[in-house]
Order: sequence, then C-alpha cells, then structure tokens
Amino acid sequence: MYINIKADTRISDIKKQFSDVYPFLKIEFFKRPHPKHKLSAEMDRIIADRQISTLTKKITDAQIDIDGKRTVLMVEQDFWELFGLSVQVFRKAMNMWIETSFTDSWTLESQNSEGEIFSSKEFRKSMDEDTET
Repeated sequence: MYINIKADTRISDIKKQFSDVYPFLKIEFFKRPHPKHKLSAEMDRIIADRQISTLTKKITDAQIDIDGKRTVLMVEQDFWELFGLSVQVFRKAMNMWIETSFTDSWTLESQNSEGEIFSSKEFRKSMDEDTET
C-alpha cells in the first residue's frame, strides 16, 4: 500500500489515506523533528489544510510505502528523506491518541492491532471493572 504525494497534496489528504488503511492510527505533521524518545511539541503541529508545496523545498512526486510490515520509524524516515517533513504516528487508546515515539520499532500492523485492542468495548469494560474495585 502506498500514499501518492504531489506538490499540491494537502496534509489532510495524506492523513485520511493513512487512517483509511490504519483506523486505530493517525499521522501528524510537525515543523521540526522531536528528540529521540521525546514527545513532539504541540505548538509545532502543522495545520492539516496546508499543501506539501508550502511546507518544503523538496518538491517531488513520491510514494510513501505504508505496508503493514514496515515500522513506524521507516515511515517517519521516508517523510523526512523525501520531503524534509517531520511526522509522528499516534495510536488510539480508548478515547486518547498516544504518540508512538517509544514504540517506533513496531510495525504499522502491530501498532494498529494494539490500538484496536485498547479501543475495544471489552477492554474498556475491563478497565471500568478494575476501577470499581
């Protein structure tokens, strides 16, 4: 599976294509990379309606491989190397989005599966039961 990116592609289009494949993950764009094992700064988040051409001088048509066997780190590196853009993958956990900076070595498939488990009704029910005791 690939995301095709051109100069006029909007961040929102990339985010939608990614989440269509991985419904328990989302991808966010930032003005600068985060330090290793640190969270991205919220003030550096890029607004989703921006076109790629307004964010980088590296304007080239490219494809980002988002096959499930690839790691989060590989996808993040592709965006950096091809476009000079810093991206971060987030995983759904119940009603929150968790930045995956500590689990960048996991595959997209395993991240999405983990998000599905932690967002399931059964998991939420077990969490509610644990807090009641």
